[in-house]
Amino acid sequence: MVCLMSRSGSRPGANTRAIVLGAGGQDGFYLLQELAQNDTEVVGVVRQIPEDSRRFEHPNVQYCELDVRDHDALNAYLVETSATHIYHFAAVHGHTGSTFEENWRQMLDVNVASLHVVLEYLRVRQPEGWACYASSSRVFGKLSGTINETTEKRGDDLYAICKKTACELIDYYRQQHAVKCLTAHFFQHDSPQRAAGFFTTKVVDILVKSLDDPTYVGELYSLDFYCDIGSASEFMSLVVMAGGVSLNENLIFASGKTMWARDVVEMLFQHYGLDYRSHIRERMIGGPKGGAKDVPKFIADVSKMERTLGQSPQLSALDVLNEMARSCMGPS
Repeated sequence: MVCLMSRSGSRPGANTRAIVLGAGGQDGFYLLQELAQNDTEVVGVVRQIPEDSRRFEHPNVQYCELDVRDHDALNAYLVETSATHIYHFAAVHGHTGSTFEENWRQMLDVNVASLHVVLEYLRVRQPEGWACYASSSRVFGKLSGTINETTEKRGDDLYAICKKTACELIDYYRQQHAVKCLTAHFFQHDSPQRAAGFFTTKVVDILVKSLDDPTYVGELYSLDFYCDIGSASEFMSLVVMAGGVSLNENLIFASGKTMWARDVVEMLFQHYGLDYRSHIRERMIGGPKGGAKDVPKFIADVSKMERTLGQSPQLSALDVLNEMARSCMGPS
């Protein structure tokens, strides 16, 4: 196990309050940022210490190399640090259309079994502690109609099955052992830290290349679908707010603003003086059945978030994509 000390020189120890599992990803980056800026001493647990560009430097932040699939090592580290707040954002996941059959065992180890280690640690060692688990909108299956915290969960793919199982595990520990854990059902949320291969990063990549080369044309599968795109930074700020009161609930994290993807892309390109139709080639046009009217519309209900936390996300899909584009273009 390797720990990278903060610039203050302190090492994670008995005074550590928070641990972020999966700190090397997009959400982990912003969680570390929010926690550190809220005067929380926090350790980011990662399989490998991130490169400088993906590492958040702050006197309150340390990184520790630990594979959460090593469940004995994870439990020992939780005991060593006496963490009171544990953010479980480690996950084997992928963008829409991904398949997971070949990674099933790894996904179980990371998405479910390591969560069990956290819940057992809270039950046995830290009964006054709290955890947050990063669930996904994919536990609700193919999104249609109004989605809220009581919507029936479905396992339409192996990733959703794992996340659904994790949610049931949390419910069990709440009911049987009074363990406190927030289950955060995240809808799509993006940022300049989002990994390549996702819809938003592909769109921004085409935009930036088109600004450099007016003849550039990139390919996307389709623009005919509904989406709810929020800001990763804004969502993580709300998660930290929930941690401040040890919220023991299921909560949807979404912008609450459903948009037609084609409209979002059109507005983004127009903002930079471009016509997206000159730069994006679609492999499939018209949605699954040939038209917008055939694509089910959904609305993510964020009213419980508003009631519980007193606020909801404000940034729009266009705000998020603009931030991503400016980051790619660098200083003007």
